[in-house]
Amino acid sequence: MKKLWQISRWLLCSIMIAVLAMLLCYNAYVLATRASGRALPKLMGVSVAVITSGSMQDAIGINDIIIAREQKKYEIQDIILFEDERGSSVCHRIVGVAEGGFVTKGDANNTQDLEPVPIKRVAGKVVVIIPRLGAAQAFLRSPLGLMGAGMLVVIMFLWPYLRKPKNIHKT
Repeated sequence: MKKLWQISRWLLCSIMIAVLAMLLCYNAYVLATRASGRALPKLMGVSVAVITSGSMQDAIGINDIIIAREQKKYEIQDIILFEDERGSSVCHRIVGVAEGGFVTKGDANNTQDLEPVPIKRVAGKVVVIIPRLGAAQAFLRSPLGLMGAGMLVVIMFLWPYLRKPKNIHKT
């Protein structure tokens, strides 16, 4: 039983360390991307974003994480992730084609977006939606969340030394 506990503790610690390492690398990548003036970090044609507004409500909710992948061709009704003219990331549906770009609209909005989206600003088509995971990601990216996750890893490694050994004497 003790061996099983050690293996499960090691496995859980390894997973936590891997998740924290990936989060740290992703944060460093995002910061480097933002410092270069781009709003949407992209790795091998894939972008990840957390939805912060309700403009795509029903299809995509607030705090959902989306994964968008570059496509050779985009079609009407595709949900795309793009940078607007201010450099902010936006996730809306293609409702038409304009000269050199796409006409987009949020599902929950009454009107189309004012300016067509140039093709060069499109990060990709939304291929995966992970509901409500953005709230957990936002917490883990906060100082309190990083500190808490780090403390959890340390406690898991130190747990065997923190427990009082059981003295069992057979008489």
